[in-house]
Amino acid sequence: MQELTSYEKAAAPKNNTSFFKPVVQKKLSVGSPNDSYEAEADRVADQVMSKPGSSSQIAQKGISLQKYAACEQEEKLRMKPLAESITPMIQRSATETAGESQAPDHIESRINAGKGNGNTMDHSTKSFMENSFGTDFSNVKIHTGNEAVQMSRDLNAQAFAVGNDIYFNEGKYSPNSDKGKHLLAHELTHTIQQGHNKSIQRYLDANGTAGSAVGNTYRISDDLTTAVKVGYPNHDLYAEAGKAAVSNVFLAGVGSGIRLVEESSNFNVSHAGNKKTLKKITPKNTQNSTAGNTMKISDDCGNSCAVVVGGNRRGATHRDALTGADSKTAATTPSLMKAEIMKKMLDKWLTMPSTSAQQKTEINAVFTRANAKQLEINAAAAAFSAATTEADKKAKGEIYWAKIDEYGNIMMEFYNNMSESKREEVDKYLKINKFASPSVGQGYTMSSGGANYAGENTWNFHWGGVVMKSNDQKDTITLENYAVDGDEENERWDFAMYGTAAKKGQTFHEQHHDTHQHGDKPTTMTIEKT
Repeated sequence: MQELTSYEKAAAPKNNTSFFKPVVQKKLSVGSPNDSYEAEADRVADQVMSKPGSSSQIAQKGISLQKYAACEQEEKLRMKPLAESITPMIQRSATETAGESQAPDHIESRINAGKGNGNTMDHSTKSFMENSFGTDFSNVKIHTGNEAVQMSRDLNAQAFAVGNDIYFNEGKYSPNSDKGKHLLAHELTHTIQQGHNKSIQRYLDANGTAGSAVGNTYRISDDLTTAVKVGYPNHDLYAEAGKAAVSNVFLAGVGSGIRLVEESSNFNVSHAGNKKTLKKITPKNTQNSTAGNTMKISDDCGNSCAVVVGGNRRGATHRDALTGADSKTAATTPSLMKAEIMKKMLDKWLTMPSTSAQQKTEINAVFTRANAKQLEINAAAAAFSAATTEADKKAKGEIYWAKIDEYGNIMMEFYNNMSESKREEVDKYLKINKFASPSVGQGYTMSSGGANYAGENTWNFHWGGVVMKSNDQKDTITLENYAVDGDEENERWDFAMYGTAAKKGQTFHEQHHDTHQHGDKPTTMTIEKT
């Protein structure tokens, strides 16, 4: 017997008492929530749609303009995987099955004929749902054709799920709308309840097939030399014996306040016949003499990153478009870092014969707007310097930093208007976004940009310091923290693992972009202490 789960419209269910046919689990009308699985699916969908919110903070010290890191908590990326809390449909009590009806013969035959033939979710939707649930939905197929519509109508459902196949009624698959996203999350919950999804296999290779991540709740590097537990705040890092000592050499070399300690406990991993025994790795903050699970580090992402990379003054490494050589920005603020990198790219394009007259006009228009914004920045800085009260300084400082961010976004306008393929070509050349690949003792920063997502909190930037790389250099492990009200040290730091651009959806850039908390065109850069 194959079990279906439906999301029913407000109408009377059809009854069919024939035996040995797929059970149709109806979504009961409002006021009769007797089915625990339907109630759970609604509850999970509500949780997926809820977003944590807090306002970013800008603070000043003395007469200097100092921007405090305003970083997202992003608990949907860090929390215990939501999929782990979903109840599997293993045994159903009599009271839970009493209200079920049976699927008609023609529904069963259509399902069997079309099983697995639907489409996968688009990348953005899939990433959002995988990050929200903490599980891999690569095998989920979406059906929206005439057959799916007719079956949904026959079942009087907006949508229904059979294993990894989800069928939608006409116009009901709308993942870009809140209502449609809620419905999709509801049905994805049913695919997990029915036992056809295992948590968690979020790391995938470039072809979209299962990669080398093994285990249910760990991200494991392709070469099996590192493993990080999924969940926020995650303190569990495992690595091949001796890797902590190697990381410590690089960390000490940059003056990092972090050291890694190799513990005696073992963690065994295996994949495709390969096996490794890893060691538990714990951090030590030499700046405050705290260590292990109770280590404390600043909850400000910029300040916690500074502990890892050895200082608060950081520049962005990149390929200089004018010289072709590796370089580092003089700017130390994310918005100005990306502006400096892109200005050189724009200057280079102006000298290239392949740049059309129209394109040169557009580039020069960017420079004109940027120069005008620079005058506003200068005036805002003067106003801040003239402020005499803390309240006035705070207000003037917010104006100043807002104009800095506006300047950065202006400098990115020409690039942002390019096609996605052209932007990726530029990214690869400049070593930014998906192609940012910091070493141990360096870090990432993401500068928000483009249009904000409706209904989402948009943070100005995020930072993360790198403490380890897998032996094959394909996976990067960061030590991060996330801002809350105030700037204090706490124990809610997090180990996280990211892949390279070759592994779609796994980079720092893609993972943080997909939170929708940095605008639709953020810029990720490799940073290091200056």
